[in-house]
Amino acid sequence: MFDTLMKLDKDREVLDFYATDKRATKELLTRENFRETIYETACGQGHIGKVLEEYGYRVKAEDICYRGYGSEREVDFLQLRKIP
Repeated sequence: MFDTLMKLDKDREVLDFYATDKRATKELLTRENFRETIYETACGQGHIGKVLEEYGYRVKAEDICYRGYGSEREVDFLQLRKIP
């Protein structure tokens, strides 16, 4: 992850798309519990959201560009004033 943060702009993935390994999400779920719908603000191809759904969570998923998972509505969550 540190390597990702240190990349020059020209070396970064388009729109900073870096998929999260599902093992990381599974490990998170051994330590945290969530109650309501989870808003996945940078859902990409669903690497996090799909695991959350497998564990029974409801997921509202959006991203700055549609990559085949979640809402087709393209949203930059940094520009949101309120969580939908």
